Amino acid sequence: MKTSTKKSMAVKAATVKFPTTEKKNNDKIENQRASSSKRILKEMQEKEYPFPDSDVPHIFDELLARRLIELPQSKRPEEVGKTNDPKYCKYHRVVSHPIEK
Repeated sequence: MKTSTKKSMAVKAATVKFPTTEKKNNDKIENQRASSSKRILKEMQEKEYPFPDSDVPHIFDELLARRLIELPQSKRPEEVGKTNDPKYCKYHRVVSHPIEK
């Protein structure tokens, strides 16, 4: 009768990275997206909207009340309740800049 002995062998695998043009192309695409989004933001900031800037806080409150927008998590929870501060931003919920211009 034959008995078989099984041995285990530990192998260490290492990742080898080869430079490719694909990564360069991906980086180039990401840079293009970043610069185009900056242009888009600038265009949006320069655009004239059909309502005065003074209506923005009211519009913002209405959107919140109707649950058409959802606020992101506050990065500074200790500042969330400081609504009396003139530099309190209702959107970011931090004391930094007002929602009005």
